[in-house]
Amino acid sequence: MRKIIAWGLVACFVLVAVPLTLSADERNPVMRHAIDLAKEGKYDEAIATIKKVMESNPSASNLEAHLSLGLVYYKAKQYDNSFSEFTKASEENSDSAMAYYFLGLINEKIAIGRNNKQEEMALKYKALESWKKYLEISSQPTCPGCPIVPFRHSLCPNEPI
Repeated sequence: MRKIIAWGLVACFVLVAVPLTLSADERNPVMRHAIDLAKEGKYDEAIATIKKVMESNPSASNLEAHLSLGLVYYKAKQYDNSFSEFTKASEENSDSAMAYYFLGLINEKIAIGRNNKQEEMALKYKALESWKKYLEISSQPTCPGCPIVPFRHSLCPNEPI
């Protein structure tokens, strides 16, 4: 039963979360460059670039940087660092569906490698809770009658240009 739920959540991700990732138009040029580096497998360079962006303006909101850094760490299989960045993103913006999706994914990956069944089940439960939060956020419009999920709200047809 739990496998069915997990696969159902994965299917939801494919249908809903993939469009939620930041498009190239929504990132600043330096962040775009960092993501391009990550796509080329140059994770260390991408991480250094994103950290420079964060250090250059420490008082600004770093939601995009935390999400991007979390993704790069995830691709580099540095799950502890990735978890930390997605946690920071969820703390900075509790409506960050992408952060909750990846927190669930990381908990599931960590759970799979556990020898202790109790720890494994606790991590899987955390994964399910994160995915529930992700589904709650991603299914809620941010303004009355808005068909656009929160992460892409800049495209809302109900907002004036």
